[in-house]
Amino acid sequence: LHGIVEPPIIIAGLDGGAPDTTPHAVDGFHVYTGPRGVLGDLLASCPGGRVQDVSAATAVAATADLAPQHVLDLCAGRGTKTRQLATRHPGASVVATDRSEEKVSMLRRDLDGVGNIRVVPLEEAMAMTGRIDLLLLDVPCTNTGVLARRVEAKYRFDERSLASLCTLQQRIVARALPLLADDGVLVYTTCSLETDENEARVRTLSKGCGMNLVHETSTTPEGLPGEDPADYRDGGYAAILRR
Repeated sequence: LHGIVEPPIIIAGLDGGAPDTTPHAVDGFHVYTGPRGVLGDLLASCPGGRVQDVSAATAVAATADLAPQHVLDLCAGRGTKTRQLATRHPGASVVATDRSEEKVSMLRRDLDGVGNIRVVPLEEAMAMTGRIDLLLLDVPCTNTGVLARRVEAKYRFDERSLASLCTLQQRIVARALPLLADDGVLVYTTCSLETDENEARVRTLSKGCGMNLVHETSTTPEGLPGEDPADYRDGGYAAILRR
């Protein structure tokens, strides 16, 4: 039922709200109620605002007690969590990259030079061996926690696609671990509900890679047809591990 909901646009980082918004059930978030065509103008007038679901914000929010100097968002995508990292850790140098050159170009256009953010090619990021205090891996996944937003995901999900993504996730983590400093922290997150992509992946890290699990949270999707959009949230998973 959650998968057939028309998902609301949720905005984080609006201090005191803004026009065409109503408070979400979770403090710090608002539901956008205006026309999509002027959403960009609203965000431009509120520099701290970002379109982000409550569940998607969980991973970075869990790093609030850390004080990293060097932060890397290795699978930055559109840069939403990069912005959140920069706001959460204003004293850090935050680097963003992605394996897609097209995404790197988009990140550079939207984020490079914004506050404490720097966008670099993947090759440059992978050369930061042993220097990263906080490494965010928002890895590709089956999207089973966000089927309301990614309707096509339900049609490509099967055992073969799950196994392929688990292999890709393992490969990304293995390549990324050498980037961590001696006491570095890894944030592993997905928008999946699948144990193979989440808890099982983290157990492998904690048992075989010298990582200690210090925080873990799994969020179930909420919000059914006809219910208040203020109660809506996607599903997902986040874990924090320390070397």
